This record gives sequence, C-alpha cells and structure tokens, in this order.
Amino acid sequence: MTTDNIAAMPTPMHGLAAEISKVLLRESRDGDHRKLDRRSSFYGWPRGAEIAAVFQSTDTPYRIGRFVRAEPEIWELMLAALDGGVLLPNRRVPAFDHASLRLLFADAPMAIANRFNLLNEPDRALVRDSLLPAMIADRRALLKDPSRLARIVNHCQREHLATQRQARHEESVRHALASMPIGQVEVIMYGDRLWPRTHDRYGSYSFEQLTAAVWTFREFDTALCVGHREARSRAILIRHATKFLNEYCYRIGGEAADGMRMVLRLVHLITTLVERAPDGDCRPMPAPAIDG
Repeated sequence: MTTDNIAAMPTPMHGLAAEISKVLLRESRDGDHRKLDRRSSFYGWPRGAEIAAVFQSTDTPYRIGRFVRAEPEIWELMLAALDGGVLLPNRRVPAFDHASLRLLFADAPMAIANRFNLLNEPDRALVRDSLLPAMIADRRALLKDPSRLARIVNHCQREHLATQRQARHEESVRHALASMPIGQVEVIMYGDRLWPRTHDRYGSYSFEQLTAAVWTFREFDTALCVGHREARSRAILIRHATKFLNEYCYRIGGEAADGMRMVLRLVHLITTLVERAPDGDCRPMPAPAIDG
C-alpha cells in the first residue's frame, strides 16, 4: 500500500449502478425510488431507499437510524462508501452502541472493524480524511481479500498521526512567532528553525546566546569561503578552531562559563546543520554594524 493509492473522496460513480442494480429492488437513481414507509428508520434521509436495500437484515435499520440521528455525518460516510463501491448488500447487524467500520465495509474483519467507532469524532475524521478514500482506491483487491484492510488501516493511521504532529508543530510555531518580544526575529539556519524555540532538542538557550553563535559562525564561514573550501570542510575547520574555547570554559567553570559553553555548542550545532544541508534555507538575524 503506497500513498499513490490514496484517492480523494469520489463523486458518485456511474459504473457502479450496474453493479448494485440487482439488489436495489429495481430502484433507479433518477427519482423513481420506491417510497419508504414512514415508519422506516431511513425515511426522509437522502437516498434512504438505496441504503435500505443494502442493509437487508430487519434489525439493522433501527440501529443505524440511532447512529445517524446521533451523528448525521455517518450517513454521508455510508453514501460515500456506497458510491465508492465498498459498501455492498449484506445482512450484517451492527452492535447496539458501537458504529463500527462494518457500516461502511460489511466484510471488514471484526477485530479491525471494532477499532473504530463512528460515533466518535476523531475516528470519523480519520475515516473521512484518510481511511475511506484509501479503501475505495484499493476496492477491487479489498473485496477479494478483506484481510487487506489491516494493512490499509495501519498505513492510514501512521499517515494520520504524522499529519496531526505536523499540524501541532505548525500551530506551536505560529504561537511562538506571535509571542516574540520586540527586537527578536525568526532565525533559520540551513533549514532548521533555531528561533523561536519550539522544542528543547538542542538545549535551552537564549536569543542572545544564539545571536553570538550565529555571528561567530558566519564570521568564520565568510573567511573560510575565500579559499573556496566546500561546506563540509569549512564546518570541520570551524569546530577545530573553537574547541579550545570550550576547554577554557570547562577550566574556569561558573555561570559565565556555562553561558559561553552554550554559545560554543550552538556554533557546533550550526556546523552540523551545514554538513546535513549545505543548501538549506538560512535566515540569520542581521549582523551588527561595526564602526572602523
């Protein structure tokens, strides 16, 4: 299963009508549907007769009706599954209080189907945005081998979690940028955002420490560029040129040494970023104006 197989939620498929016409009680999609009894749980819902023809157990409509009244989006998901060709006629009876994946794919293995409850918004979001489109894209193979659903679910859950992490990260960046004090600016060095800090992977440092580190690095890097050395060589030379300053910090100790040690650590971090992505995006803070 690859991301190339994941399609957007489809519009009604014209070719699907021939496939399900045998089980839709001779109903057509152009308005000649059999009138549903007013007592039917599907009465008044869009394309209710089609859904009634799919779920053929007499106990099923009432239970589905309860689910849909609680969360109307479930109906939209069922219609999308029907149009996408994964919801086919069946005699499944859903659980009384658990709207599992079998509402959309009747042959879903029980253990997989019950991992989802469409009454829960997070489950619906994953199904709507990722899982159902993936199921539809892999429809033919899935109908032949319903056990494929496990692989599809695992792939979509990984993608969904990655998307959520990225969204949370972007939100934290927006908040951090909006909260920066006057005089501070966003700093990106070789594709990695170093300010404002949104994590502590590189330690806890101040804007002033980062400023000293960036200016020190750029001064060395500019001088070394004169010899046309490639980026990795320049990074190694900068680390070697500053290593004895780090030794000095260890010898004197104290708060001042700790602050200086963090500046040197940031200088070495930037050299590592150079080696990793020498053409990465760089947005350093402006260099100071020096007279003379």
